[in-house]
Amino acid sequence: MTYGKEDLPDLLFVDECYITVQKHFNPQNDRCYGKSLKEIPRGRKFRQFPKTPLSAMVFAAVSRDGRSDIVVLPSGFKLNQETYRKKCLEPLLKKLPYKMVAKRAILVQDNAPFHKAASVQKFLENYFPRFLRSQAWPPNSPDLNVLDYFGWDALQERIDKYGMIPNFNKLKEILKKEWKLIPQDGFRASVDSWLTRVRRVEKAHGENI
Repeated sequence: MTYGKEDLPDLLFVDECYITVQKHFNPQNDRCYGKSLKEIPRGRKFRQFPKTPLSAMVFAAVSRDGRSDIVVLPSGFKLNQETYRKKCLEPLLKKLPYKMVAKRAILVQDNAPFHKAASVQKFLENYFPRFLRSQAWPPNSPDLNVLDYFGWDALQERIDKYGMIPNFNKLKEILKKEWKLIPQDGFRASVDSWLTRVRRVEKAHGENI
């Protein structure tokens, strides 16, 4: 498959990623104990102890002139062709604007079996009038997905500025808010640089760049 500048407005990039909060605390303060509670200074009777990192799986689609709403799911479930279709693709496509549905869809450029599974390919082919099957995707490289080389990093940077986030529901609220606030100019510039990246991957014989 050969791509040119005239194809850029037509391309739709779809991907998922884990977003992790570096600072997460238990809202129920853990107690510090001693022989007598009176012996413990007031400022040390209760402390907020960090927990394991809070994370969520996010899923979205972007194009040069727009983006979908972000789908936010709790981390920890196993992705396979069924969960990928039901938990990621279906919720995303239900809210996808028609002008994006009419585009040619480039799915994630990697070897994950659930991306290339026959049932997933068929589902997308039925949904998108001009869906490009996996045989037409660019070579295996995260450097070729706009979400990988711009979108997810931009979102993670915005989340990091919040510092402490108490729970998944709050994280989900923040992710949806901040996703909409990422300037579209960033996505537009990233799509415009896509062909240059494709050529660099070709020179690297399909390896990461």
